[in-house]
Amino acid sequence: MAGEPSTWTVMGHVKGTSHHETSTGSWINYWETHAGEKCPTLCPSNSRDPEQAHDLNKGKGGAVGCHVIIQKGTQRRFAIVPACSGCNRQNVNLANINWLCKAVTILDMTTFTMAGKVLLPEVVKGKKNSNYWIEIIEVGNVGGRGDKVAITGYTNKYGRKDGPPLTHTYPNQADYLLLLGLVWKQTVASTKRTITQREDKDFIPEVITCNMRMYPTHHRHRADYKEAYRVCRVDRCHKDANAKTTTCRKHAGTVQELETQFQASYI
Repeated sequence: MAGEPSTWTVMGHVKGTSHHETSTGSWINYWETHAGEKCPTLCPSNSRDPEQAHDLNKGKGGAVGCHVIIQKGTQRRFAIVPACSGCNRQNVNLANINWLCKAVTILDMTTFTMAGKVLLPEVVKGKKNSNYWIEIIEVGNVGGRGDKVAITGYTNKYGRKDGPPLTHTYPNQADYLLLLGLVWKQTVASTKRTITQREDKDFIPEVITCNMRMYPTHHRHRADYKEAYRVCRVDRCHKDANAKTTTCRKHAGTVQELETQFQASYI
């Protein structure tokens, strides 16, 4: 189809994710655990300045794991990408994560498995409910517009022995919670067991590099961004940097020359 990305691209943020929680403590921890590396220091969003990257960890909230949709051709995935909390709080319809980054998937529609758990929607004294679904019996849209989704089933604190199943209603933004509910319901139907995702042991995430060859336009900040994401700092080179240097093996001798050029640009 014309216009579809030929490499994995972050298409935008996912709505309605506040009730989806990971058992690793935070979505940043989830990303670091499965990506096998520490969170990068620079934010992959160009919403503040297309020429230069900004610090991912500074500011209110620091680094967060953003729920995003990534796409390559006709393939789509839900995944987590680290970004600063400010860029994550922006209009979620905005495709603002436009530079090279790594995404860790959270949902597999082929195996009907997912990471994390879905909390019940109640908020008690400003805090999220600690209850979460362990078995989903039914899920579906509520009302003609489909702007809400109802989930029926049992929770970690209310099982089959406690009585009839519970039903709770959520905002159905972008059908995200509807999709998660359907995945859990399908898994129960296919395996004849309840879903307990406390350890995410049934889900095998993918680590996918997105927005290949996309960097800040200012040459100094482009080099710094590539270094933060472990890509060779030399311009127009896109190879992985060696573990102990900031360049690939081919350009190992050009680091000093590169720094001299950068220094000259500021004079």
